[in-house]
Amino acid sequence: MAKSIIFVLGMHRSGTSLVTKALEVAGVDLGTALIPAAENNPKGFFEDKDCVNLNQAVLEKLHVRWDIPTLIAAQDFSDQALTPYLKDATYLLKTRLADADVFALKDPRLCLLAPFWIAAARSLGLEARFVVTVRHPLDVAHSLWRRNQFDYQKGLDLWLSHNYSLTSFLLEDQSKRIVISYENMLAQPDKELGRLTRFVGNNAESAHQRQEVADFTSNFVDPGLVHSHSDADRHEQSVALTGQIIELNQLLEGFANSRWSREKARKVIQAINPHALQAGFYHNQLKYFNQDIHQALGRQYHELENKFKQEHADLLSQLTEYLITAEQKQQYIDQLQAQNQQAIQQLEQQSSRIQAANTQLQARVQQLATTVEQKEQYIQELREQSSALLRERDTIVRRKQRELFYSEKRVASLTDENASLARQCSELDALRDQHEQLLRQLQEVLERVDALQSL
Repeated sequence: MAKSIIFVLGMHRSGTSLVTKALEVAGVDLGTALIPAAENNPKGFFEDKDCVNLNQAVLEKLHVRWDIPTLIAAQDFSDQALTPYLKDATYLLKTRLADADVFALKDPRLCLLAPFWIAAARSLGLEARFVVTVRHPLDVAHSLWRRNQFDYQKGLDLWLSHNYSLTSFLLEDQSKRIVISYENMLAQPDKELGRLTRFVGNNAESAHQRQEVADFTSNFVDPGLVHSHSDADRHEQSVALTGQIIELNQLLEGFANSRWSREKARKVIQAINPHALQAGFYHNQLKYFNQDIHQALGRQYHELENKFKQEHADLLSQLTEYLITAEQKQQYIDQLQAQNQQAIQQLEQQSSRIQAANTQLQARVQQLATTVEQKEQYIQELREQSSALLRERDTIVRRKQRELFYSEKRVASLTDENASLARQCSELDALRDQHEQLLRQLQEVLERVDALQSL
């Protein structure tokens, strides 16, 4: 059995997702690499993500966008620049059909790129078939307005460019095709699903498949998802429909309710001048590009505005934290300064006491010197010892005075060296101990002198 590839052709918002799901129910493989559902299509897109990415890349290579109405010339598909993309398409079809006999690809961009994909399919010897979905152009335009905020004229131009492209292609291609009306699928899902099943060639019917059909018709098909105009709305908007759109829509709707007719299709397509049609598209493209630019600038402005507001809020938060931290640091500095001032006062008091002690010591030494002079011959050795002690004392006192001076200078300039002040206090205490020891020594000397005198 020859492997078959089914391409679902239909303009955006024309029910291609619903029809593709119906193909799956009819026994066609869709693969597992599908784009997940979204808010604007909660039931699922049923689009192969690799196929969509490749289609987007090909359109970009051709400098074409799906949302800007245009026609792609047939010779553009013969461009050598598309050769790598054609290899990718061939590989995609080969891998998808490796474990499937019938596989379906759905992407509205296929309307514009059908010649590209049919070339890939034929290079593999695959049987290609086409399932075409059609929906009233005003319903499509309204749905695009709801989803993409496109104005109605742009939506109608896109409907015309996509459906003219796919109809022109099908007119020249001999592959099997079937046209499905979106409205018919919603109104009579059993009937349309039966048409698709016969088109696919799946004649085997199992209990599991009957259950899938029942689930599809009762649970999946949801007329409430139709975001379209009422008949009255269509009548009011009918002035926006050109004769080309009306005739092409009537042609496709007719094929959805009967058989494909090459003669009818040729008559309608030949009545449309592609050059005039493309010229009309070019005339509106500048407006559409300007709209895109304004929308992009608007989005960029809002993004920059939001970014500025966020950065402004962050800066305010950082400034507030900085001010709080600075205030805390200042309080800590003030506390240190107060502690240092207190330490300085204590040092000054200790220095005064030391000076008073030194004065008393000098007076006592003078008395001792007078007494020693009277006994010079007898206590010469003791005088020499006393003089040595006095010189050592003076040296220590001067050194300690210098140390005290530099210590006071350092204390005044440093705010966070409380520990250093404690050490200096310890040194001063040691000095006082030394002085007291010296006094005791001098006292001992005096006692010895007194003892000698008593002799």
